[in-house]
Amino acid sequence: MSQRNIEDHVEAAKARGESGKLNLPHYLFRMSFNLVGNRMLSRDLFDSQSREGPEFFQAMDKFIRWGGKPNIADFLPFLKWLDPQGLKRNMLRDMGRTIEIVARFVNERIEEHKLGKEKAMDFLDVLLEFEDDGKEWHGKIPHEKIIIIIMEMFFGGLETTSTTIEWAMAELLRKPETMKKVKEELNIVIGQNRKVEESDIDNLPYLQAVLKETFRLHPAVPLLLSRNTIQDTNFMGYHIPKNTQVFVNAWAIGRDPDIGKIPWLLS
Repeated sequence: MSQRNIEDHVEAAKARGESGKLNLPHYLFRMSFNLVGNRMLSRDLFDSQSREGPEFFQAMDKFIRWGGKPNIADFLPFLKWLDPQGLKRNMLRDMGRTIEIVARFVNERIEEHKLGKEKAMDFLDVLLEFEDDGKEWHGKIPHEKIIIIIMEMFFGGLETTSTTIEWAMAELLRKPETMKKVKEELNIVIGQNRKVEESDIDNLPYLQAVLKETFRLHPAVPLLLSRNTIQDTNFMGYHIPKNTQVFVNAWAIGRDPDIGKIPWLLS
């Protein structure tokens, strides 16, 4: 799911006489999923011939949704064993499905290597060829660790990417002057006839500033970060005993005017 795919869906909606409305979060999430799949596995996971791709997407989508739901057991720890909302049960089920699918991808690539097929040299190939002489293991990365690393790349790169793009677009629509400046910078640096490349990023300082503003206003991580203290701590005059659960309000930190006097483009 690329920019071209999204444009095609908009045109198709217009052709059907629809209002042109688009479920942007859905398509941005699919686009991020396919992008990570291409980088990690050299696979178009939404190819019409792919059975595992849609199955993988559904399992990960459900797992992320369960993980994002407020869990009453986080605030009332004595309820953890009961799992009153069924979140843990559902997450374990969908996590199991994702592990099975990723294991299939890894095993298929290993078989391709044995048959002498040309290597894609993507992230998975790098993991399979990497040899370590550190403390945890010697030689190749263990099979189960490769599966976990691939899953972490998907979990870390999907919703964070799509949500940040969604918020950036929403904020730019609220700020037409900022949108105009971003377009002008892109036209000067990129022009009309080519795509943005990674090498262009350093030449797009205004776009970088907009993205940093988006991170500040809409952090990709949960707004309340949960942490446990590993020792007795004194913070800003408050005594926090060891093993205390602490919630950090990332949303409020990003909006604190006393943190830094910077020109806030989107505020």
